[in-house]
Amino acid sequence: MKKILVIDNRDSFVYNIVEYLRRMPEVEVQVVCDDGKTSLPCTDSFWGIVLSPGAGIPEEYVLMREVLEGRVRETMPVLGICLGMQAMVTVSGGRLRLLPAPRHGHPSRLCFCGDRPAMFASIPEGTQVGRYHSWVVDEASLPGCWNLVARDEEGNVMVVVRKDRPWTGLQFHPESIMSPQGFDMLQAWVRTLPSPE
Repeated sequence: MKKILVIDNRDSFVYNIVEYLRRMPEVEVQVVCDDGKTSLPCTDSFWGIVLSPGAGIPEEYVLMREVLEGRVRETMPVLGICLGMQAMVTVSGGRLRLLPAPRHGHPSRLCFCGDRPAMFASIPEGTQVGRYHSWVVDEASLPGCWNLVARDEEGNVMVVVRKDRPWTGLQFHPESIMSPQGFDMLQAWVRTLPSPE
């Protein structure tokens, strides 16, 4: 079984992500809530980590930052969704900017602009995705360790992939009903996970 750790940043979408993962027969999921009381478990046996969406800004969450600041092996695949992606970029030196208006329950189109990871190999240009956020990565501040993979139709950063680690960030929610190919994306990510042994 592929054990996946989901860091729950207290968002209403977290268990939609968990449900998608549990639909995959090869996956075993463990959820840890970043409630200020729970410690990060030993991650040696996990195949990958998902950083969930959440309200606020990355600095407000402890466990997610522990994952990104060195508490796990550098070869650990990490998938950051919405807030999770923002944490990935800010930990590596990038900045966020506030959108002129929130994008909560907002459908957008993916516009690919770089080499696609396997997660997106079968996803067509212009695929609809659902967005629920007020902050976005400031592209001008994106550190050189990241590849920009996709923007939305307004030019906002939607997908980034780290060059030196197996980290992928999604600004949109693949688990949303407005992301009709979101399950396929998550399944493709799971298929790429190497054994931790």
